[in-house]
Amino acid sequence: MLQKILNYFKANHSNNDDTSTKQQPSLLEQGKQYQIVTEFYDFDGTCHKAGTILEYVDYKVYPYDKGLTLLFKRNQQDYVIRLALNSRNVEAVIQQNLAEHIAPIKANPA
Repeated sequence: MLQKILNYFKANHSNNDDTSTKQQPSLLEQGKQYQIVTEFYDFDGTCHKAGTILEYVDYKVYPYDKGLTLLFKRNQQDYVIRLALNSRNVEAVIQQNLAEHIAPIKANPA
């Protein structure tokens, strides 16, 4: 599944450094808040605990390394989730579906 996620991000963005023409993928929307719903470990071995609330900022794809870095803000601080296909732990966790681990926070109806 991670390979599909990497392909999706890669296909929806040809140049990681050109933010002016960058088309944000619909998987995550810039500026929206997300919550980690299932604890998991990323490529660096960092534990991302369930209940953590994040604001999505951007992403970087590293095709050579089969990697994906998701950039968030948490309490006004940078928060990074690094994923890589060649990491068995991460692949096993993310294999189900990224949305099972990171979900949008639904706005309360007024």
